[in-house]
Amino acid sequence: MNELIKVEGCTVGNEAVQTVNARELHGFLGVGKDFSTWIRDRVEQYSFLENQDFVCSPVLGSEGRGGHNRKDYHLTLDMAKELSMVERNEKGKQARQYFLACEKRLKSLTVVPTLPDFTNPAIAARAWADEVEAKQAALVQLEAAKPSVEFVQKYAEAESTKCLGDVAKVLGQKPHAFSKRLAEDKVIFKRDGVWIPTQAHVDAGRFVVRVGVSSC
Repeated sequence: MNELIKVEGCTVGNEAVQTVNARELHGFLGVGKDFSTWIRDRVEQYSFLENQDFVCSPVLGSEGRGGHNRKDYHLTLDMAKELSMVERNEKGKQARQYFLACEKRLKSLTVVPTLPDFTNPAIAARAWADEVEAKQAALVQLEAAKPSVEFVQKYAEAESTKCLGDVAKVLGQKPHAFSKRLAEDKVIFKRDGVWIPTQAHVDAGRFVVRVGVSSC
């Protein structure tokens, strides 16, 4: 993709984003008024906000009329697209399409995950704490489902299989309440009015799925 206008990274509102130098955009669009007047008018007319839509920086060693230091405006791509569109000319259309292509290209870039910097004690401690918290959460979830799994496991090891209703009777529970408990513990779920075991428990041999008419 040919570079029409330079796009570079910049921090806007504590977020790293792609930005465009407003002076370069002004020159590309061929606007008929001077830059300072154009950018101030556009910011006011379309209610753009500093540190949200753009940031400013002084142009070192330069002075404009009246002896004031000039400043550059670094625009987010969203603001640059809107400014291009409102010019209503071929250059504006071309610039907008270019910025859209820049956004698409950025999204297509593969983000490579990075490992924490374990040489930094604070980062290493946080990574360790995150791992411990994740393991504890997994253990809590397994512990919550343990009673239901043990109920099913006990009868899966028997010589013959039993339907949920039979298992509930053997355990001295009401079939409806027993099925509800298994569902709450994510052991079974209902599809088209029929209780079906989750694949993990089928793979573990705790359930056998048969197609036909239930005798329970």
